[in-house]
Amino acid sequence: MVRGVLRSWAAMAMALLGSTAASSPAAALVVASFDAGGGISPFLQVPTGVHLFLSISAPGHEGDPGNPRIFDSLVFTPSDVGGTFFVDQSADPDFDDFVALLTNGLDDKILAEHSIEPEGASGSGASGQFESLWVGDDVGATDLAAFEITRIGLTIDSLSLPAGLTGTFSYSGTYDFIEAVPEPSTDLLFVVATSALAVVATRKRAGGEAPIRGTSR
Repeated sequence: MVRGVLRSWAAMAMALLGSTAASSPAAALVVASFDAGGGISPFLQVPTGVHLFLSISAPGHEGDPGNPRIFDSLVFTPSDVGGTFFVDQSADPDFDDFVALLTNGLDDKILAEHSIEPEGASGSGASGQFESLWVGDDVGATDLAAFEITRIGLTIDSLSLPAGLTGTFSYSGTYDFIEAVPEPSTDLLFVVATSALAVVATRKRAGGEAPIRGTSR
């Protein structure tokens, strides 16, 4: 009976360990976030969508064509309101360069920019702030040098586009800076599983479980 209990315990622990290992990658932790928004009018062509993207630069180099940009390949419409979109190393060629500046310990500047589709339909705009105010304030530091940022998310909170040449485009969104963290349960389950298997093995070497005592008839 004792052996059966131990085997059941070991099997359950190993099953849990296996399911944890096969589950989604490490959990995600939002370490910092900020809100952005803006608007623009008038229009030379009827707008069909908008680019919402981030760029980062050393102070005084805002607008340089070589500054890393992320999200700039995406076009958003009012149907995207409420959705969250992510970029990472595999999805955006500028992601690594962007994160390198985001985590270099210096107070670089982030711009939240927007431009209207089709190209030439209207102008573009941007709002910007130093890292210490937009992300560093969340973690009590100049920037996110203490973190390994693996993904950045954009949630479209609101977005409106006029149906004609008159009216105003406006949007608001939230950018989240995300760090991957290890699953805390994996190590614990590993210890439980290996401990249970060790106990079972020890009992087998010792000759099995003790006989069950009972009353004779």
